[in-house]
Amino acid sequence: VNKSWFVSGLDKDSVLMQRSLNARWVPLATSFVGESAIFYNYTATSPGFSYFAVTAEPLLPVFPPVS
Repeated sequence: VNKSWFVSGLDKDSVLMQRSLNARWVPLATSFVGESAIFYNYTATSPGFSYFAVTAEPLLPVFPPVS
């Protein structure tokens, strides 16, 4: 996945590949396997051929402690 995709605040640790099956998105076990200067690399195993989507959750905001 191109690292530029994460500039908008997505969490690289929440990337999930999903497979289309019977008009629904089915999550696949997805693992981070490394990175290059431009890409984060992931792997997932699918039980069959289908359309696929790469999804990610947004980073949660971090608020400073209230004093």
